[in-house]
Amino acid sequence: MIKSTDTSIYNYFAQKYGNKFDNNKKKITIRHLLTMTSGLEWNEDVSYRDPRNTELRMDESSDPIGFILGRQMITEPGKVGNYNGGNTQLLAEIIKIVSGVPIDQFAEKELFKPLGINKFTWSSLGENMPAAASGLRFFQRPA
Repeated sequence: MIKSTDTSIYNYFAQKYGNKFDNNKKKITIRHLLTMTSGLEWNEDVSYRDPRNTELRMDESSDPIGFILGRQMITEPGKVGNYNGGNTQLLAEIIKIVSGVPIDQFAEKELFKPLGINKFTWSSLGENMPAAASGLRFFQRPA
């Protein structure tokens, strides 16, 4: 469904969020999201209860994807690693765009069922938007 991890994420978000992309953001690729090197300003170095925590602010946003894509670029993509739950949420949205189903349904069909995993839950950021950055929970089967 995705031909290359070196594809610009702009290709997936241009229609709805094209106004959020400058020339630097257009350089962000799927590989940069996977390696946490997108260059987007993001702070998860403080408690998840601290209002300075960017993931907390994303979770509380009415438009998490718009919130993420609206972040400032602080480094060139691919240059500096920085843990960024927003990158994970963007990856989940890309999977939804290419597959037609949210990440929770995609993962259940393509990953969990083939592995025999059937006890899990995924919290949500809103309708049809599982919290990909931190919402997945697995449950151990009773002995």
